[in-house]
This record gives sequence, C-alpha cells and structure tokens, in this order.
Amino acid sequence: MRVLPKRVRYYHAIIDDRSLKSGEEPKNLKNVIVIFICSYDPFGRDRIWYTVQNRCIEEPDVPYDDGAKTIFLYTRGTKGQVSVKYMKQFERDNMMRAEGREEERKNTEREHARAERECARANALEAELKRLKSKML
Repeated sequence: MRVLPKRVRYYHAIIDDRSLKSGEEPKNLKNVIVIFICSYDPFGRDRIWYTVQNRCIEEPDVPYDDGAKTIFLYTRGTKGQVSVKYMKQFERDNMMRAEGREEERKNTEREHARAERECARANALEAELKRLKSKML
C-alpha cells in the first residue's frame, strides 16, 4: 500500500506527459482517469469501488478539479454497488476500444441485450405455464 500512491502519481504523470506537445499550454491537458482492478483491497475497507481525487485539505468543499481521478476496483469487495461482472465487462470493452474493435463491442452489447430479453421472456413463459398447471390441478 505504501507504494501504491506513488505508482498512481507516476501513471498520471506519464499520461499527462504524453498528452501535451512540447510548448503546449497546461490548460490543454485532458481529464484522465486511471483505473486499477485489484484482487486485493488497497485501502482495507472492503469497498468494491474507491475514487481518489485531489482536494483542498483545509477547505474540502472548495472546488478543485485538476482533471485527475483514480478509481480502484476491488474484485472481492462487498461494500458498494459495482459487480465483478461490471468490472470484467468494463475491462473487455476498453480492450476492444483500444484495439479498434468498437463495432464488435457494440454488436456484442446488442447480442447480450437480446439474449437477456429472451431469457426474461422464457422465464415469464415458464412462470405462466407453472401457474396454469397449478390452476388445472
């Protein structure tokens, strides 16, 4: 854990360095989110999702958005609302985007949604059949 904050800082620095050309204004820096998917709990609080951003220590309510954010997703966490299924899907989608396979990702999403609709329809028909059978008995 002691090394993790410095590693995060390092990754943000690399991204920032590559996003500006020599002599370009810092105002042109893009917002950056670094995401770590961890099999260990980086903060020991059993949360699924941790978000880290810079802020003013003395006045936490003062807006300070430098465009840098770090998200830690703990795959075994129990607090929070992000599922491991979501994390895996997010990772897969980003990989496909990076490889220029955006259309394939969209097609996969459509097929997944269609399969979920069909599954829900089948479950509803099974429930209706069960209800009708119990009515006949």
